[in-house]
Amino acid sequence: MVSDRPYRRGLGHADAVHQLTAGAGTQFDPKLVEAFLSMPVAPIRMNTVREHIASKDLRWRRDRTSDSPARHQPRGLNVR
Repeated sequence: MVSDRPYRRGLGHADAVHQLTAGAGTQFDPKLVEAFLSMPVAPIRMNTVREHIASKDLRWRRDRTSDSPARHQPRGLNVR
């Protein structure tokens, strides 16, 4: 719920908690909701931070990789 997906932005912590509690007993098993809500918030935030850093790293690597032919030429070969 809190992770970004290609089709939607991740929910904030409060919105995710609201959806979990609203769906307890219908959409979600109430015992699992209780277990999730008893977990400390810090690990959730740390996972979000890790995902954010990883996505920035992937974007940086993708941006550094160019499809320009010059990047794919062997070193020492100067094609003009």
